[in-house]
Amino acid sequence: MKHHQHRINAVEVDNACGMLIVAWDDGMRKSFHPLWLRDNCHCSNCRHPNGQKLIDVSDLPAGVRVAAATRDGGGDGVRLCFAPDGHAARFDAAWLRDFAADAAPSKKLWDAEALSMDMVAREYAAVAGGSEALGEWLALILRYGFAVLRGAPTEPAKPATVCAVVEWFGYVRETNYGKLFEVKAVAEPNNLAFTDLGLAVHTDNPYRDPPPALQLLHCLKNTATGGDSMVVDGFKAAQILQRENAAHYDALARHAVPFQFRDRTSDRGADLQNRLPVLEVATDATRKLHAVNFNNRALGAIDIALDAQAEYYAAYRHFAEILRRDDRTVRFKMRAGDLFIVDNRRVLHGRAGFTSGDRHLQGCYADADALLSTWRILNTRSP
Repeated sequence: MKHHQHRINAVEVDNACGMLIVAWDDGMRKSFHPLWLRDNCHCSNCRHPNGQKLIDVSDLPAGVRVAAATRDGGGDGVRLCFAPDGHAARFDAAWLRDFAADAAPSKKLWDAEALSMDMVAREYAAVAGGSEALGEWLALILRYGFAVLRGAPTEPAKPATVCAVVEWFGYVRETNYGKLFEVKAVAEPNNLAFTDLGLAVHTDNPYRDPPPALQLLHCLKNTATGGDSMVVDGFKAAQILQRENAAHYDALARHAVPFQFRDRTSDRGADLQNRLPVLEVATDATRKLHAVNFNNRALGAIDIALDAQAEYYAAYRHFAEILRRDDRTVRFKMRAGDLFIVDNRRVLHGRAGFTSGDRHLQGCYADADALLSTWRILNTRSP
């Protein structure tokens, strides 16, 4: 899935600070810090053939600056000379461009009106058959936090189809439910997911450390009445909460609360516990939203300070009500052969209750770093 190779039109050095300024043929301009460039030099003295660094940051001379810069190869790269040590380096235009452009597709927040199933759905056969189609499908997941495959095989297979899809981009994450779990109503369930009851939209497994980043569900059969699936963009809901009441947003971001799951039905059993804020934000100055952790079924007894509980419950209730608003929720009926994937740290999923009929899904978990790695490889701009 190669993209157009953008060439460098011009380079210049800001003599006041020794930075490199690069202009590409499509008008993009980007400044690069001299110490960052020196630290990322790819010459044989600075990098092993396996790509790992041979020098430490403490080996770099003080006061590094770019002394001279010239285009190379008709715009395929740039050659630099550093001061004060005269070190020479070459950087590919494509490599620099990767850092000038977004590292991944930007998140596109949505509600029921902004997201249609056709926007995020692709045919299983097409995605299974080519790297370009796979790259586009992975981009949908990164952009919307949710994507669908239609027409996936429903006959028994080893590995199961849902696990095989994970292998297109990464690895199945095994849990106490196994690598593969069956989602259908059973007589003595250890989790409400394995009943015919409705499930409010939620984050899966916030009691794990860390919670699964991705969840996949594959419909093998669905003749049930009811049981419609639901997805909500948790980041959009958090944005609305912050706009409607900033203090409520701050309360859910400030306080970590306990999540837990106990299972005594298996031989080993499970007693899983984790503490997370409902709105998990970056610890740096940006305070950027990193994840949503919302699962009322798995929430333990909230144990924050007594004088903070009234405000916290008001915030928690406010967010829960936003998540249940009709204009937030995309609803769809899973048909045999449908397979969906959600970014479990962003998009909350649930289902309506169902009766009379057979509803059988298979599911598994995966990590997001492998998906992003595969997307980057498929989008590599140069060998």
